[in-house]
Amino acid sequence: MLVALSANAHAGNEGNTACHDNPTLVGHCFSVHGRLTTKNGGPAMPLWVTGTHRLLGVMECWRDPNHCSTLPDNVAFAKDYPPGELLTYGDFVVCPFTRSRPGWMQFVCIDKASRLVVEQLNQKSQSFEYVTGPRDTILKSDLKPFP
Repeated sequence: MLVALSANAHAGNEGNTACHDNPTLVGHCFSVHGRLTTKNGGPAMPLWVTGTHRLLGVMECWRDPNHCSTLPDNVAFAKDYPPGELLTYGDFVVCPFTRSRPGWMQFVCIDKASRLVVEQLNQKSQSFEYVTGPRDTILKSDLKPFP
């Protein structure tokens, strides 16, 4: 199932900051094109940078629970689905909690997400399917509920 997204709104959770304002960042934000998914274990949201062997570990908090960043609304919905249920492709602006180091996962937060396409696993056929054509926002009603 596929849904295209492009909204960049941040959820309004009290006490959380926008990713780019997080005081625990170690460098400037940068753009990547990749695939975000959910999985069991840590980090629960790996972001594969397309065309590389690189995985970025998406975190909302890094070492200080008082300085958490909120995921943009247009990718936060993925946390409501079981691990491996959704694949979200798109352009992401990420900000680093750790420095880039060859052979090591770099931990980041997501500041913005745009040009998104979401695939949803069809439980019956165990294959990923398109949901609808391009959209600016995603609605929960676009996705099939998990049985």
